[in-house]
Amino acid sequence: MQTWLVQHDHICRPPDVTVAPPRASFRGNKTALPSKPCVVCGLAMSWRRRWAKNWADVKYCSQACRRKGVGCD
Repeated sequence: MQTWLVQHDHICRPPDVTVAPPRASFRGNKTALPSKPCVVCGLAMSWRRRWAKNWADVKYCSQACRRKGVGCD
């Protein structure tokens, strides 16, 4: 086995191999997304693509808060 492969009892990549930079395709600014508080715990929920069609109906941040619920809607 080559000497550069074994360091600290595990196999490493050679020092001349570079790691690819993060993808430059990220275009979103997550701070610009709308948010609203959970009606049970008050945690701020950020808009998600899956909530696009019913964002006005989203009330709870999690299934646990949905189970706790509130007195009346």
